[in-house]
Amino acid sequence: MVTRIQPAVSDPDAARSLVGLLRQLPDSEPMPPAVDSAQLLDALAQAGGGTGADLPEVVLVHELIGPQPALELIREVALRFPAVGVVLITRDTSPPLYSAAMDAGARGVLGLPLSYDELAARVGAAASWAAGVRRHLGGGGEEPAGPGGTVVAVTGAKGGVGTTLTAVQLALAAQTSGRGSALVDMDLQSGDVASYLDVQFRRSVADLAGIEDISARVLQDAVYTHESGLGLLLAPGEGERGEDVDDRASRQIVAALRARYDIVVVDCGTQLNAANAAAIETADLAVLLTTPDVVAVRAAKRMVRMWDRLQIRKAEETVTLVNRTSKMSEIQPSLVSRIVGTPVARSAVPANFKELQSAVDAGRIQDLDPKGQVRQALWGFAGELGLVTGAETPAGGRPGGRQGKGARSAKSAGKQQRPAQSAGPAGIAQAPGSRALPAGGSGSSGGAGTQGTQGTGPAGGAGGSVPGPAPGGVPGPAPGPAPGTGPGGTYGDGAYNGGQQAGTGAERQALPPGPSPTGASSRTLGTSFNDTYGRPAPAYGRTGPDAAPRPDRTHGIGPARTDSVFGPPPGAARGGHEADDDDGEPSVWGDRGALTVEFAGIAPIVLVVLAVLWQCVLIGYTFSLAGNAADEAARAATAAASGGDAQSACQEAATEHLPAKWRESSAVDCSLSGHLWKADVDLSAPVLFPGAGKLPFTVSGTAGAAEEG
Repeated sequence: MVTRIQPAVSDPDAARSLVGLLRQLPDSEPMPPAVDSAQLLDALAQAGGGTGADLPEVVLVHELIGPQPALELIREVALRFPAVGVVLITRDTSPPLYSAAMDAGARGVLGLPLSYDELAARVGAAASWAAGVRRHLGGGGEEPAGPGGTVVAVTGAKGGVGTTLTAVQLALAAQTSGRGSALVDMDLQSGDVASYLDVQFRRSVADLAGIEDISARVLQDAVYTHESGLGLLLAPGEGERGEDVDDRASRQIVAALRARYDIVVVDCGTQLNAANAAAIETADLAVLLTTPDVVAVRAAKRMVRMWDRLQIRKAEETVTLVNRTSKMSEIQPSLVSRIVGTPVARSAVPANFKELQSAVDAGRIQDLDPKGQVRQALWGFAGELGLVTGAETPAGGRPGGRQGKGARSAKSAGKQQRPAQSAGPAGIAQAPGSRALPAGGSGSSGGAGTQGTQGTGPAGGAGGSVPGPAPGGVPGPAPGPAPGTGPGGTYGDGAYNGGQQAGTGAERQALPPGPSPTGASSRTLGTSFNDTYGRPAPAYGRTGPDAAPRPDRTHGIGPARTDSVFGPPPGAARGGHEADDDDGEPSVWGDRGALTVEFAGIAPIVLVVLAVLWQCVLIGYTFSLAGNAADEAARAATAAASGGDAQSACQEAATEHLPAKWRESSAVDCSLSGHLWKADVDLSAPVLFPGAGKLPFTVSGTAGAAEEG
């Protein structure tokens, strides 16, 4: 809470000295001094004319104030403004005067000359008393009760350790949890908060440096409200303006923000200056960022020791957060704690720049994946510091996510329970596009319609080769005239000329009267034309107004294929299995067929590439042979030049170590040029393998050797 202090001093020198000390007090807001008692009473009356919220918490009355004596002025202020704490400043601090001041209504006595510690103690006590009275009287106005919000200073041991990212995420975590939060960029020369959040705002922390009294209106003009609700007080765009912010301005700015926000996060950067030092000193929590490497840990140790030497903050009052940790790092957080000498946070931020890169480049660091490791670690650290009021509720499910197996099973079950399209002669439910059995049913063995060999005989459902009663008691028909000609021969007829589809009519016809077998579905009973072709099935084999004429077929022995009008049935080349199941998911046969087609299409390309690579290997090998043969020929010619036939020696040496197929196509030329024997060897590279042919060009190798002797 910001403490407003009203001095009442008639002596200009004493007023300047008093105001200078008051400005050094943390969370203090000194008002222009009143030069006499009348001006003081008028100022207090004007401030208390409304709700009394504008009254100062503390009034300092100098003993030489006039024209009204100091004790009488204290008594009048205490009677008229009971929620104001009055402190007397005097050279006489004897017990009688102390008692008289207490009787007049003063809350303390300060002796001259003034000391900073005594002034801070007396002003703090009077301000606490005034705040308590105002809470009791209900006249606190907009001032928050208690000491105000929590200030968190985030500092980096060195550049590039993630200071700004951590500060932004801590502030976002606090704001998301329902606590009003502000983020101050105190990295005055190189602040990047605006870049991380893609913000352009002309006001900055430097605009508040020269203001003596930072009121709520002034602070509101300087703070930018982000789309997340976060209040941003940015660093100046011109780095040289950062020199305007001194320790007094920093204390005043932090105090004003503390009074109006629950959480204030200060990004102090990595360079220590007067403004950053004041923010770190007045902060309730100080966080020091480092990475698990020797250079950063040493920098963190130097930073902590410097704070201790300058009496800014003690090591035990600082929390070190290790960023970019990994199980492969030799330096672990426990070792960092022993080296730096500060407590280390339980939360460690993992190294995962890939998670951050897109958000950082887009300036949308607030859009980090809630399930990302870095964001979860930083928000967990915010909970460890007590900046959030509750845990974030994880998303119940990913929109548009895949359904579980149970959902798909229920979906399939719902499809299998669809009402039958029509009924056969015996009242049997028909699968869409299937053909009903005649009234007599099938034979005793063929009625089941099990798959047989090309649809012949009882197993093929060819009308029943053995007469037998149908399940309904109607005598079965005579034996089928030919293979595949019975009612069960829908897929076992001659339409496919005994191909893979022969004998599978049981999958296309309706079951005989009676309960369906366990596990039977619409796919087992028949395939819907709606599912397969996207149009309704013709009503072949049914009676009624929706019946369609049966198209004529001339090829094949048995009845014509009803679906041949639209071409072969789906999956005919794959054993009669269709590509998709009822849920629209590829079946095993469909995947296998797609893989076969893809392999068949890419196999020639693979073979051509391998052939080209192998041919390149052969050409390279031929170059090696030609060069080696030329070297041996040149050396042999120089050795034989003094006492033998150099040409013959050159020819023999050139072809001595060549493989047979390369030797047959070799051409060797040996010549003497001065004292230098030159050998040229030309070889033909074979096509793919020796003996298959020769490429239309030769590979040459040339070497030379000086004549010996």
